[in-house]
Order: sequence, then structure tokens, then C-alpha cells
Amino acid sequence: MRGFKKGSPEAKAFGQRLRKSETYQKAMQSESRRDKIAAANRERWADPVWRAWMTERLKSAHQTDEARQHHSAAMSRRWNDPTEVEKLVKYPSPNGEESWLLNLVSHLGFDYSGGGGSLLVESKRPDFWDGGTKVIEWFGDYWHQNDDPQDRIDLFARNGYDCLVIYSSERSDMAAMAQKIEDFWVKGTVLERML
Repeated sequence: MRGFKKGSPEAKAFGQRLRKSETYQKAMQSESRRDKIAAANRERWADPVWRAWMTERLKSAHQTDEARQHHSAAMSRRWNDPTEVEKLVKYPSPNGEESWLLNLVSHLGFDYSGGGGSLLVESKRPDFWDGGTKVIEWFGDYWHQNDDPQDRIDLFARNGYDCLVIYSSERSDMAAMAQKIEDFWVKGTVLERML
């Protein structure tokens, strides 16, 4: 690197300036570079030995309390930074379980609102919104195991929305879940009950 000793402060400073340059940024984001990386990753993951090694490594990397706390702190910092929030909410399509629920509730006028949806209430985006005053939250049992659904219901109620929280484990009793959605749909809105 231009005569710098590898790892020296000068080499690090040069590398930082280079990475900030517009030319470097364009090169890193080019279609051909992404294609080369994708091809290399496909080849790597096709190797069963490498796949087993990496799978085990990825599983164990996030299982320590220290790793979980580090990740939690990092995500808290990101959610408190408005520019990072914009990046975090740019997931315009539902995940697999949300897609499954969307198929059930779309005929009632609900659309997917999570990710890049237009409704944002006290920094929370509901998973599904009917365009009016009803929202549905899909809580995965693992990710929301320590969450109190009443907190989310109260948050939306304070802002004039009715909220239904459905846990993924409720899929095991489809009849009960369908009844829960129907009861939620036919009851009056928060505003109607206040009048």
C-alpha cells in the first residue's frame, strides 16, 4: 500500500480515506462485484464440510449471554439513532409466518404494514393494518417470549387504534384463532367505544 508498512497507523489512515472515497464506494457496490461474491458464497456453501463447520459456528456464536447482551445493546443504539431507524425499517415484505397470517386477514382489508409500512405509532409499526383504526401484531413465540402483549395493545389504544396480538403458537388451534380474529374484527373501534 503505497510503501506503508502493513498495519501501521499510516496504512490504516490511508485505508480509511480510500474506503470513504466515491470511487471505492461505487466499486464496492457494483453489480459485477456482487455477482462474484454471490458465486463464491454459493461455491463455499456447496461444500458439505465447510457448510457443517459454518453452521455450527453460526449457531454457537449467539448462544452466550455476553453475545446476546452485546447484540441487544447494539440494536438499542441503532433504534435510538433516526438515520439507523430508516435503514432498519426498510423490509417491505412479510416473513413466512407473517405471509401466512396475511393470507388469513387480507380479505378483511388488512395489509402488511411491518417493515416499510406507512403507519408508525410511537416508533412501532404494526404488522398488519386495515387502513383505519385496527392493527394486528404477530408475535413469534421466541422473539416475543418476554413481551407483555398488553403493553403493545395499550400503546396503540393511546393513539386511537384497536390492536390484536396473535402469538405464533396459536396456529395450533386454528378454530380458536379464527374466532379471535373474527371477534376482533366485529367489535367497535376504540373511538366508537369512547363515544
